[in-house]
Amino acid sequence: MWARARGLLGRSELARGEALVLPKTKQVHTVGMTFPIDVLFLDENGRVLHLVRAMRPWRLSRWVRRCRNVIELQAGAAADVKRGDRVEIKSP
Repeated sequence: MWARARGLLGRSELARGEALVLPKTKQVHTVGMTFPIDVLFLDENGRVLHLVRAMRPWRLSRWVRRCRNVIELQAGAAADVKRGDRVEIKSP
């Protein structure tokens, strides 16, 4: 639980190709963060319902009703992603 609540806090950046997946999430914040992130909100089938590009520190995203998973990425990593795209989550 604490790892989820902490998220990316205390980190100075997300490495290229690195992501944080937050299951069962409908909203995120960047309070206390020091760098922007791209945020993807996915439905149960992995379709992008909403995305925020370069979400700056100290912001609160909108609440996305049908969202099942959120993926937080390095700012710019989701440049080619658009609403409706399907994203597959794979563990390393």
